[in-house]
Amino acid sequence: YRMAKRERVGNFQVALTDLDKQGRKELDAALQDTLDAELRHLADLGSIGHGLDLGVLWQQTRWLRFGGAIQNLGMFLNHEPVTPKFTVGLAMTPVIFQKNGIWARKINFACDLEDLLNGDRNYKPLNKIDFGAEWEQTLIPWLLKGRLSAGFKGGYFTTGLGGTLLSVFHYEFATWADEAGYYTGQIEDRYYVMKFGVGI
Repeated sequence: YRMAKRERVGNFQVALTDLDKQGRKELDAALQDTLDAELRHLADLGSIGHGLDLGVLWQQTRWLRFGGAIQNLGMFLNHEPVTPKFTVGLAMTPVIFQKNGIWARKINFACDLEDLLNGDRNYKPLNKIDFGAEWEQTLIPWLLKGRLSAGFKGGYFTTGLGGTLLSVFHYEFATWADEAGYYTGQIEDRYYVMKFGVGI
């Protein structure tokens, strides 16, 4: 279950000529009016959106899984419906690439179709395809494990790097891009994320 509220906040400009005695009174009144209006918006419980996120994962074989998820089901924001985010995909872990024991290795392949119901910016189906691979490998038995991933998200290259030391200390780095324009390659909006963690 998810609850959300979205507000549009406008600009309020003050000129130097407004700062005389009469101008200050008008400015105080205008600021009070603006504050009162914002408080009325915040108190409007009808503009709070309520929605559900649902998902399912199906294990077809030991090496093949299918999944699907939908977000913001039934959500309204400011009395307007929100298009649910619907994604389906599959993941493969071919047995031929796996290895157990002290030098354990695992290679995963995945593909999904993301946000299939959203056509707000005239996106074509190819913009919604994500695919890639991930290689997990024991680098030093009982001490260090590493992970390397690469693929494409909506037509843009993505990659990641991670590691685990003593099964307690974790490191992750990833970069990917979203399309900020109307077609793949128009405006690349790239993200870089680095994360450190401690935990079993």
